[in-house]
Amino acid sequence: RGNFWIGTYSGLDQATPTHLDFFGSEKHQGLNSLVAIQNSNQYGLWVATYNGLFRYTEETRQHLMFEQVFPQAKITNNKLMSMNIDNEGIWLGHRSSGLEFFSLRKQSTTTYSETTDPALSSNSISALLTTESGELLIGTYGGGLNVLSNDRNEIAYFLQKHRVIMLQHSVNGHVWVGTDSSLFI
Repeated sequence: RGNFWIGTYSGLDQATPTHLDFFGSEKHQGLNSLVAIQNSNQYGLWVATYNGLFRYTEETRQHLMFEQVFPQAKITNNKLMSMNIDNEGIWLGHRSSGLEFFSLRKQSTTTYSETTDPALSSNSISALLTTESGELLIGTYGGGLNVLSNDRNEIAYFLQKHRVIMLQHSVNGHVWVGTDSSLFI
């Protein structure tokens, strides 16, 4: 609808061609240190911060914490570094406690870490992206790129020892992988 969401270390802004709304820590103390913003037609607008996960409700113009939206559900901790929404739910990358998937349909959580089967190469998850074929690309900070299979039973490892900081689809179907020192296709 012509709106832009802008996340910064000090808050969240919404811009339209003629108006800018500021949703910073003055409106909600958790809305700072933003790491990801993603809108889903099915699940709405979600904001991941270093202070937790929030859902924006357009009707009330409020950001509700994950625990307010799903009181029965729990996530490991609020130190988020990345987020990705797919057709089934929300993937959350934590600073040091691995990866979580929250199924919006089942309202249940699955955790992946260095000690689970399948195992991640690092518990520091800095970037997430779902491929067109349904695999989940998991950028880790120091453990390279992990690829979780569609059936979620296997993880492949690439670019080991790299610090992946961004993942992006290109217009020609490639995936760009940005590290703190290189760019890969």
